[in-house]
Amino acid sequence: MVINIFPVADAAGLICVTLGQLEIREVRVLSCSSLSQVSLCGGLVQTVAALSKSRVVTSTHSASGSALRVFTLSESGSTSSSQPLVSPGICVGALSPVHGLPDALIGTDDSEQLFIWNLDTGQLLQKVLLGDGFSHVACLRGYSYSGVLFVLLQHQFLSSHQEEGGEVPVKKRTNMGLLSLVAVNPLSGKSVLATRLYPPSTWSSRLSDVDVDDRSVVGLSQNGCVCVWELGRRGVPRTVRAPESEGWQLARWGGGGTLLTGHHNGDVTLHCCRKNLIGVQTL
Repeated sequence: MVINIFPVADAAGLICVTLGQLEIREVRVLSCSSLSQVSLCGGLVQTVAALSKSRVVTSTHSASGSALRVFTLSESGSTSSSQPLVSPGICVGALSPVHGLPDALIGTDDSEQLFIWNLDTGQLLQKVLLGDGFSHVACLRGYSYSGVLFVLLQHQFLSSHQEEGGEVPVKKRTNMGLLSLVAVNPLSGKSVLATRLYPPSTWSSRLSDVDVDDRSVVGLSQNGCVCVWELGRRGVPRTVRAPESEGWQLARWGGGGTLLTGHHNGDVTLHCCRKNLIGVQTL
């Protein structure tokens, strides 16, 4: 079963596909030009991420926690070289590139820790203890700005806004941040919460999908609520729009500010997101 599909950055016509059931068991690279496929790695794969310069990074289960490796791909999708990364000695559940630093990589575990690697040397540069309230988070994207590393995190357990016996009241629900933006000093390892991204009042169920395009973040709930946040240069990120509809299960950013949402019945809806205006076209 296909778990995820994503393009390989800076590689013309290469697509990475993860396969498995509940867990990733194989990673393949598909070439759209030659219509061929190459198996990149197998086993118990914890996470996969696409990086710049035609690279793909994987985290697989090992006796030491995680074995991390960066693969550089050729035009055909085969591996031209690979670079191991120093393991932090614990399972790394999420990996992400850093916008503005193409040779930096960040990762998170379930124990309130953030890791920073140098992709050229494979060195583990820093372990950052995020502190209380940041267990079971997944890093979605890193941003480098004036020497500060900003990290966008998804709270995986807070993605469900339901309690035993019923749903969380709207007033309490909207006070729960689905995502957090944390500012990190990569030299000292100190971190501070910059802001949280809150759902709109119409949000009422589990966060089922998140996608990030530059500074635009889209969140999709199981009952079909779509919310778009903009990570502005100043102030608190704002909710652009949260249209109500049923049946949306997949949200992906496209080029030129377009947003694709997938329905359980197979329909695909194309949204044109520009400032506060979202145009909709069903395909």
